[in-house]
Amino acid sequence: MILAGDVGGTKVHLALFENVSGNLNLIKQGRFLTRDHSGLEPVLEQFLIDTPSLTHVCLGVAGPIENRRARLTNLSWTIDSDPLKEFLQVSEVTLINDLSALASSLPFLNENDLECIQQGEPHDRGRIGVLAVGTGLGQAFLVPQGNAWQVLDTEGGHCDFAPRTETEWSLLGYLAEKYGRVSIERVLSGAGILDLYGFFKSTEDAGINTESDQDQEKTPEKIFHEGLGKKDPISVKVLTLFLQILGAVAGNLALQLLTRGGLCIGGGIGTHLLPLLSSDSFLEVFLSKGRFRPFLEKVPVHVIKNDQAALIGAAHYSLNQGILNKA
Repeated sequence: MILAGDVGGTKVHLALFENVSGNLNLIKQGRFLTRDHSGLEPVLEQFLIDTPSLTHVCLGVAGPIENRRARLTNLSWTIDSDPLKEFLQVSEVTLINDLSALASSLPFLNENDLECIQQGEPHDRGRIGVLAVGTGLGQAFLVPQGNAWQVLDTEGGHCDFAPRTETEWSLLGYLAEKYGRVSIERVLSGAGILDLYGFFKSTEDAGINTESDQDQEKTPEKIFHEGLGKKDPISVKVLTLFLQILGAVAGNLALQLLTRGGLCIGGGIGTHLLPLLSSDSFLEVFLSKGRFRPFLEKVPVHVIKNDQAALIGAAHYSLNQGILNKA
């Protein structure tokens, strides 16, 4: 039995898979809010009640991993492989970056798991970039290794935010005053959506007062709802700028490793943006890289719709020590 996990700043998603000749059968899964638990062990204990013995364990963790230990970037949890081995009574616990888990799923997903934003001209063995927006911002790559694939993890979400327009320069100043250094994740994340709203509320030229935000505390979900429904003009501005910055970052990612195999967008916010990702706010900015526009027009762009993708990736990663080969 394989235990796969996706451990993020907001939630923990766990699943048990049975390996049948290289094919994974989902036995059960569960979701847990991190705010309700003091650490990972109580979550695992609750999930694994009446579970047969485990053969493989792989957890995708939203944070850097060093010496078999992970400290989550947006949560005060530390996860250590060795104590977990004893706790779970297994010979090994593999910790990987959460985007490595998501990227590892791609060779095993089918066309129904993906939504096409740009068809492009895909290369079957071209490198693939993965960008996920949720509580934080993650990036990873899949590169071909013979007939298989290998995942490259990154902490690219913590690179500097690079403004392109007058509005984005103003946003940088607003965020720098609040945080000092401004990473891409400060903008492209759940917390970033709230800061974008605060930025537009603070600008003299917003020129907008609406009843929807007078007596209610804003949340990213509420801003999405009001922006998509065009119920609040400031929320519409937030979503438009968010999409533009996402498009710029996605285009940069595609250029950094020449992702001829495609670019995939995932994460909770990424899937919520699906109705808008075909708009010029995203796609035109993605393509606007000067002399490299013709290259980017050939890069396939998809959204990962399968919310079990990171679990599927972690399970396959555990079976083959990170070398991903679909039979």
